[in-house]
Amino acid sequence: MQKIFTTFLLVFSLASYGQEGRWKPFKLLVIQPDTAIIDQSLFGDRDSVEADNLKSYYSTLKRYEDLLNFKDYSKEMEKSFKETQTRLQKEIPLMKAQEENVKKFKYYQTISQYSTQVYNFYFNEYEPFSTIIEIPNQRTDIGSLKTLADTSKSDYVVFYSNLHTVDKDGLPILKLTTSLYSK
Repeated sequence: MQKIFTTFLLVFSLASYGQEGRWKPFKLLVIQPDTAIIDQSLFGDRDSVEADNLKSYYSTLKRYEDLLNFKDYSKEMEKSFKETQTRLQKEIPLMKAQEENVKKFKYYQTISQYSTQVYNFYFNEYEPFSTIIEIPNQRTDIGSLKTLADTSKSDYVVFYSNLHTVDKDGLPILKLTTSLYSK
């Protein structure tokens, strides 16, 4: 019994020791790439990606507006729906303001868009949450990155270069370089 108790205390103390660290939130900017060179066989897919992005934007906007105007919720859900509707009242105008940018979306921006979503998933599962934002293409020389990080108060900037396809066993494979600037 004494061995079990000693083992329990040892495991408990080690487990609690490992949980003492605190996550420090950070700000990360993900810069959209400005071009990509792809194989001609992918040109049809390029158009599909751009059209699907536009459809997704309008579909999400419609869902948000439907939720904002939804009135048929139960008493138990009233508080939750009111909070969601308050948040949507702020989000919908911001989303509508982005419509022109969404219309200008190019297939290669999928890289930064997807990366931003993945980084948010990885780093913002638990509080405190970090700020991870996709931004339009910028210059990526060291001086410009330093200025960007300083003015936006960012800790890190991720950017992509040399996006191109190569032929591997008769299939086009996307290759790119990912760079991380750390303040």
